[in-house]
Amino acid sequence: MLASYLLSRTLVPTMARYLLRGHEHDAENMEAEAQRHFLARLQLRFERAFERLRGKYKGWLRICLDHRAWLALGVLSAAAASFLLVPLIGQDFFPKVDSGQFTLHVRAPTGTRIEETALLCDQVEKSIRQEIPPQEVNSIIDNIGCLTAA
Repeated sequence: MLASYLLSRTLVPTMARYLLRGHEHDAENMEAEAQRHFLARLQLRFERAFERLRGKYKGWLRICLDHRAWLALGVLSAAAASFLLVPLIGQDFFPKVDSGQFTLHVRAPTGTRIEETALLCDQVEKSIRQEIPPQEVNSIIDNIGCLTAA
């Protein structure tokens, strides 16, 4: 990242200066070109819209700079008001729901044959059925397979 940053601040602007020499267009030339090409018209429209947006931004920035005290007061008030949310820290956005199901991951030792892993899962299933009453168990799904190192 450091090398990329250094190149973007040194070599790239220098090369852009030499490679883009002689490509200056005046506004009239741009207008004439825009009449012929769809993409040039699109670019011209974009540039006009961007200039309007930049003008509005300058206006808002001027208002903010002219009323620094009010702006600072507003920002500090918003920051202080955010402390009213402290009691909500740690709460979930969605309420907790008991979906009546749980997921259990069982991992056999590395190198265990798939048949032995299936027997291990059968033992886990048998243990679950002994602990949980049958009327509370709808289904148990075993998904037996192997993990491959990526």
